[in-house]
Amino acid sequence: MKPSSESTLKLRIADKYYDLILVPERSKDDGVNNSASCSQWYQKIRISVNDRMADGIMGDLWHEVTEAINNEYNLGLNHQTITTIGSAIHQVLRDNPNILLEITKKGEH
Repeated sequence: MKPSSESTLKLRIADKYYDLILVPERSKDDGVNNSASCSQWYQKIRISVNDRMADGIMGDLWHEVTEAINNEYNLGLNHQTITTIGSAIHQVLRDNPNILLEITKKGEH
């Protein structure tokens, strides 16, 4: 995936809306030197998408969503637990890509 500029989506987590910011590349200006981050204070999730496969981007998304849930609900989870839960959610959704759509369809009848 190679966007030429950043794009922002909205993601509701608990009772707050987070900006999901997809950036071509993260830099030290983002405050960290990794592929994604979550700021509870500013309600922003930033994910680098340049030269990355969708699976890696989605893995980062679910990790950062888990971080936000941990913060919003004051769960006190350690980083390893957050990483494990984020990876597990990503795996379930990746391996069952149509499940949410199927459940939604059944609920409409």
